Amino acid sequence: MVSQPEPRPRRNGPSLSSHQPLADPRESGPPPPASPGASGLRWWQRRLLRLLVHDRARPGSWSPVQFVSRRRTSANYRFAAGLARGKHVLDVGAGHGLGMEILLRNGVAELVGVDPSPAINHVAGLTDERLRLIQAPVEEAGLAAAWFDLVTCFAVAYFIPNLPRFLAGIARLVRPGGRLLINSIDPEFLQAVLRIPTAEGDGFAWRPLPVLRTMIEEAGLRIESEWQQTAIPRSHPGPWPRCARAALAGALGSMVLQPALPTDLAFYRLFSVLRVSQP
Repeated sequence: MVSQPEPRPRRNGPSLSSHQPLADPRESGPPPPASPGASGLRWWQRRLLRLLVHDRARPGSWSPVQFVSRRRTSANYRFAAGLARGKHVLDVGAGHGLGMEILLRNGVAELVGVDPSPAINHVAGLTDERLRLIQAPVEEAGLAAAWFDLVTCFAVAYFIPNLPRFLAGIARLVRPGGRLLINSIDPEFLQAVLRIPTAEGDGFAWRPLPVLRTMIEEAGLRIESEWQQTAIPRSHPGPWPRCARAALAGALGSMVLQPALPTDLAFYRLFSVLRVSQP
């Protein structure tokens, strides 16, 4: 039994940003053929993207992409666990609970998991008095302002159509001195290496890393450091050799988060994790 700290007085904070949540890719069936006016993705491209970016493999399922996704999810939450011991933690986009299990094992004081998907109601084996699960978009979850020491937001940003308002709302939940961990995929990687167009539509909202940095700073948050998973040299010849290299790097390197390389110009970062603080 983990000793509980004295509870803080709860305060009703302002509601978060209002955005219409997108359909959850984890619960969707086989994607239909691309319709005129969509971003032009073929059905297999949409399926590959959903498997690649959701980071929440369904329990009992297996595929090479989900295997890598599960490893990447574990790496992200082990990184978060180093900041979470004894803290009040909010996990936005908690999914099937793999990340929450890692956080609970590492001694959080309180953990709130929020996800609009019904998947959160089927989290198996997580019975802990420190844990509270809420099926709702985070802005409708009734969370107190300036309460959380750490907010994790993995595999979420590219599903949010109005990310500036979402980030401003998240910023109101983080106490002064608290932190946000958020990750994003490099749309240039999708275009150049996998030849997948990244126009708006089909349930995704892609932002290059410089754009994400600007949005975070405009929300009143400060970027402390950047970390990367699976960096692919831009100079590697040809799309298919790059794909093979990406697959190998993804399988072997997805367990490790490394400090970001000094330049954005020499490498594609498949995924970046930003550690952000509330001043």
